[in-house]
Amino acid sequence: MTESNAEAATAGTTITDTGKLVDDLNGDLALEFKSIVQYVQHIATITGPEYTSTVDELKVHLTQELHHATVLAEQVGFLGGVPTTAVAPANVAGDSRQALQADLDLETDQLR
Repeated sequence: MTESNAEAATAGTTITDTGKLVDDLNGDLALEFKSIVQYVQHIATITGPEYTSTVDELKVHLTQELHHATVLAEQVGFLGGVPTTAVAPANVAGDSRQALQADLDLETDQLR
């Protein structure tokens, strides 16, 4: 393979790999958006004095999720992509227990 052919082959692979990386980062970004929406809804849903410290922790976690989303969006932009605005469907909870279970499920799923 000549040098120019090698460069062309490498460039093609890099573009493909970069495109896949951007797609994967945008998928992660959509999940971060889901977390943000879900936590905001659940912070408003979880009520009662027994949950005060839990809600405080969720607020801290919400801030972390926003930071993660910002970092992912910046990475997508750096790679020449357009950060997604898609939001994966969030789990809407009707009460405190449902909200906490949905948040636990969300975190567990994101670890996979």
